[in-house]
Amino acid sequence: MNVAVLAITIAEHIGLTSTEVRAFGISGLLHDLGKVSVPEDILNKPGKLTDAEREVMNRHPAEGARMILETEDQLDLAATVAYEHHIKLNGGGYPTLAYPRRCHQASDLVHVCDVFDALRTDRPYRAAWATAKVLSYLEEGGGTEFDPDLVRAFVQMMRSWEGKVLDIEKETTPIAAPEPAAVEPPLARASIAVAPQSASDEAVDLEAAGDDDADLQALTDLNALTDGASDEDEGEMSWE
Repeated sequence: MNVAVLAITIAEHIGLTSTEVRAFGISGLLHDLGKVSVPEDILNKPGKLTDAEREVMNRHPAEGARMILETEDQLDLAATVAYEHHIKLNGGGYPTLAYPRRCHQASDLVHVCDVFDALRTDRPYRAAWATAKVLSYLEEGGGTEFDPDLVRAFVQMMRSWEGKVLDIEKETTPIAAPEPAAVEPPLARASIAVAPQSASDEAVDLEAAGDDDADLQALTDLNALTDGASDEDEGEMSWE
C-alpha cells in the first residue's frame, strides 16, 4: 500500500493526467504480487540469501506479471510494472531482458517508490534507514539505477514535507495540516529526459518516442516470460 500511495503522489507531483495517476497507483499496488509464490522462510530470512534462494526470489517479477495477465485483461500496465520494477536504468537488476530497451515510465517511477519504502522499513536482516539517508541513496543512484528526473522530483517532493508529516506511532493527538511549501513547477511528462536506447547521450522526448513502444516491448517480454533471472552481485543493495 505504501508504494501505491507514493506512486500516486509523485505521479500527481510531476503533472501526469488523472488517468495516468490512477493507472500508476494500481501498478504500485500490484507490483509485488509475485511474492505470494515465494516461501516465507526466504522472504523473512534474517541473513543473506543463498544462490538457490536468490533464484527463487528473482522469479517474483515474472510470476507477478503472469498472475495479472492470467486473471485480468485490463491491467497490462500493472503487469508490465510487476515485471520491470527491479530493472535498473542501466539495464542491471532482474529479470534479465532478452534485448536492451527502456522500461516503462511507470516501472521507473514505482522502482523509486519501492526502494524508498523498502529502505525506510525494518526488515529481518536490517533496521530501517533514516529518511535523509534514503534520499541521499536515491540521489546517488540517479542516472545509473534510477531515472534522474524522477529521482530529482521525488527527492524534492519528500524534502518539502520534512517536519510536516505526522508519525502516527509517536503522535497521539491530531495536528493541523501545514501550509504547502513552495516547490518548483511540476515536472511535465513530456519534459522528462530519458536515456536513449542507442549509444548516443542525446535525450529522448517521451511524447515523441511514445510509451506505446515501451508497452509493446514490455508485453512482448511478458507474454514470453522466458527471460532468465540474474543473481545480484554480492556488493549490491537488496531491499526485497
